[in-house]
Amino acid sequence: MKFLNKVGFKIFIITFLIILFSPQEQNLHAQKNDSIVASDPILGSETLQKNIENDILKLKLSGADDKIKRRELYIYFILALLIVVIVIATFAVLSFYKKAKSTINLCEIQNRELKLRENRIEELSLIINNINSSVLIASPDGKIEFINDYFRQLTGYSLEKLQENKLDTIVSESCSEEERKNFQEAVEKKESKKYTASFIDKTGKKLVFQRRLFTILDKEKNLIHLIANDYDHKWTTMN
Repeated sequence: MKFLNKVGFKIFIITFLIILFSPQEQNLHAQKNDSIVASDPILGSETLQKNIENDILKLKLSGADDKIKRRELYIYFILALLIVVIVIATFAVLSFYKKAKSTINLCEIQNRELKLRENRIEELSLIINNINSSVLIASPDGKIEFINDYFRQLTGYSLEKLQENKLDTIVSESCSEEERKNFQEAVEKKESKKYTASFIDKTGKKLVFQRRLFTILDKEKNLIHLIANDYDHKWTTMN
């Protein structure tokens, strides 16, 4: 009796756990086992014991399946996270590529414009060097940036020598007040002007000539260059 009570108590506990955690199909199966126990206690207990073992095995398998499913969900979550990271990284790379390409295109455009400008300056210098009068190109403040061959031959100065002797300005120290005034008016009004100018050459002789001072403006009407065209040069005696 004690053995049966112990077996019955264990069967009851196991059956209760199975009923508690099992689906309705398992509950129906347990009711069927109870009817077998009622009709034949010994046979029923053995059959029930086997069924309980099978149910426990199913529960274990179900728990294993749950672990597998949780593991699969975890893997899917990691994969989804990786996909999101890859998508974000792809968009970031594409955005960087577009910006880099835009910058490269801008640099290429600027380089082409610079090369075109250099070619134009070279063509212009060829034309200017064939003019039978001196031509000076200067910045808005009068700093000489270019001289043609005629000026070099006439005065004996190269641009480098003018810079070394601090003579590389449209208005030098030897200029008269009238010449300074004409230069200042042309710069302030941004208008071309014609006046008499002078320059002391490398040998110390004074040149007097007619000067046309042209003002070069950009699209915004800003003064960007001065061009001086000197002609009718005459040598005069220094006072």
